[in-house]
Amino acid sequence: KCRACAAVCPTQAIEAGPQTLALGAGCTGCGRCQAACPSAALEVKGFEIDAEAVISGHAIVNVECQRAPAGSGALRVPCLGGLSDSTLLSLCAAQARVVLVDRGWCGTCESGGAAHPAQATLDRVNGWLAQVGVPAPLRPCIAPVAPGAATQRADIDPMQSQGRARRGFFAALARPASEAPHSA
Repeated sequence: KCRACAAVCPTQAIEAGPQTLALGAGCTGCGRCQAACPSAALEVKGFEIDAEAVISGHAIVNVECQRAPAGSGALRVPCLGGLSDSTLLSLCAAQARVVLVDRGWCGTCESGGAAHPAQATLDRVNGWLAQVGVPAPLRPCIAPVAPGAATQRADIDPMQSQGRARRGFFAALARPASEAPHSA
């Protein structure tokens, strides 16, 4: 009923009915629906992050779009816009400085837009961290990379890398109760 997922979808790929959700063909797998869902009912592959394992001794953790070249040493996610408040906070709580790497692609990506897709999440998280006394230099930030530093990988198809988890979820929501699978 809340329709938060449909409201944040940059491609309007989610149709929210009175009792159902349907995922359209325009889905890019960015994960913004998952990040916006207040009940954590949605799961998008690629955002499963074990903060302790990722950090393990690193003072700084760079987080990048999966389209960044492999081997950058960064934590790569389908889209920085899909990082939820809780994911970003868990990375911060693991005692590392979190840097969201901006390669300048978001403005031309269909999952991006004029504003950086992670800016609203970053603003909320930094507001909370400021309230509890975390100094500004230790809070997460967006760091632009110099143009030409690396090119976007052309071989990444966001939907293919996401699997069909969300489609199955939405299909199950749309299925009438009489057709629901039964456990044996």
